[in-house]
Amino acid sequence: MALPKITGFLWFYLGILLAFGQVWTVNGQGKDGEWELPAEPAIAEDGLQIKLDRDLYKKQGSIVYASHLESNEKLDISDSQLYRIAKDAFMEMRSSAKKNGLTEKIPNVMTTLFINNELIFASSAKGPKDPYNKDDQVVGDLTVCSKANEGRRHKNGGRCGEVMAFHEWYQTHVGSPRLDKNSGAKIVAISEQWNAARTKREPLILPPCGNDKEWGCNVFINGVYALDDAKVAADLAKDPKKPAFRYKNMIKEKKLKPAPGKPVPPPKE
Repeated sequence: MALPKITGFLWFYLGILLAFGQVWTVNGQGKDGEWELPAEPAIAEDGLQIKLDRDLYKKQGSIVYASHLESNEKLDISDSQLYRIAKDAFMEMRSSAKKNGLTEKIPNVMTTLFINNELIFASSAKGPKDPYNKDDQVVGDLTVCSKANEGRRHKNGGRCGEVMAFHEWYQTHVGSPRLDKNSGAKIVAISEQWNAARTKREPLILPPCGNDKEWGCNVFINGVYALDDAKVAADLAKDPKKPAFRYKNMIKEKKLKPAPGKPVPPPKE
C-alpha cells in the first residue's frame, strides 16, 4: 500500500520541477547568454501598443515596457484626458507583463510623456543593469543633474519611468535639445496606490521622486509640466462631462500609429 503514496509524491515533485522549469525558461539565460522569453504575446489592435523591450531583456535582463505613438497632426489632449490615457497605459503594461510570464517582475510605474503629436510610454526599469548605454543622451541629462548636486546619483539610480520616457524620446529625436518647460511636453507617472478612502489599491498619479536631501525626477524633468491631482481636478472642473480622448478610434483609423524606430547610424569608414 505504500507504493501508490510514493508514486503520487513523485508525480507531485515532477510537477513542481516542471513548473519551475517553465519559470526558468522565461527568466533565465540560454546557452548563448541571452535571457529567454516565449513568443511575443498578441496586442490589442486598438491598444496603446505597449510591450516589453525584448531586445533589451534578451541582452541583459532589464525589464522595460514601452510604446511610442505619433499622429500626422498635433494632438489636443487635456490634463484629465492625459490622466485617463496614462492609467490605461499602466493597465496595459501589467497585462503585457502577465502575458510574457514576468508576473514577479512587473515594473511599479508606467509613465506617459505627451509632446506635440506624440505619445511616449515607458515603465520604470527592473533588472541587473542600467537600461541604457553610457553614451545615450539621457545619460547626459542625468550627468548634468548630478554635477549640479555635488556628484550625487539620481535618488532611484536613474531607473524611474520619467527617465525611461525621456530616453524613448531621445532615441527617435537624436541630438534634440534637452526637454524643458518650453518644449510643450507634459508628463505623468502612474503607480498602484491606496485610494483616499484606503478601501482599495488603484492606478493613481505618482509625483516625481526627489526631495531636499536627494535629487530625483523632480530635478531630472527640467521643468517639464508634470500632472498632479490638482491639475486634473481643475481641468475636470472646467468641463465635468469632458469625454475621454478617443485614441482607440484614432489607432483603428491609422491616425495614431507607432513612430519610426531609432535612426540607424551610417557605417563607419
